[in-house]
Amino acid sequence: MSYKVGSTVIHPQHGPAKVVAKTKREFGGKNVSCLELEITSSEPRFNPGMRISVVESRTDEIGIREAASVEDADEVLAILSRVRDIREPTNWSRRFKNHTGMLASGDIFQVAAVVRNLFVRSETARVSAGERTMQMKAEHLLAAELAVTWDTTTEEAVERMRSTMRSALAETVS
Repeated sequence: MSYKVGSTVIHPQHGPAKVVAKTKREFGGKNVSCLELEITSSEPRFNPGMRISVVESRTDEIGIREAASVEDADEVLAILSRVRDIREPTNWSRRFKNHTGMLASGDIFQVAAVVRNLFVRSETARVSAGERTMQMKAEHLLAAELAVTWDTTTEEAVERMRSTMRSALAETVS
């Protein structure tokens, strides 16, 4: 896919980024087109303002994509509200490995499932420090993308996500 300078894209590890330039670079004697991305996240641990360069022909392989549509965001909220019968390993190391793979995919629906799974677990059972850190990262990645889609702040997106999950959990208890 070809991206325009000024457009916002989603990087699977860094969240929202703006395409600030297209450049040509030489790799192995060949000129290749590169995208210069500036991370736009407001979360300090995601290095806002950091610039990265990616080979344009490898964006699909890396997982760089356009931000979710409004319809996709609605599906994300539906995933977050499905808090019953979550199937995941009981062994924390297997759960952690599964969730790591889901996050690495960069797929918004898999990231949403990780956020939901870890939220439900943190509300109903003990969560390891590693899972708590993963929960915060996954939540921020998802919220940062939804904030782009909803044209709001990351904090407001986090609250909307948490509210959806809290409501769904409350319904299962009653």
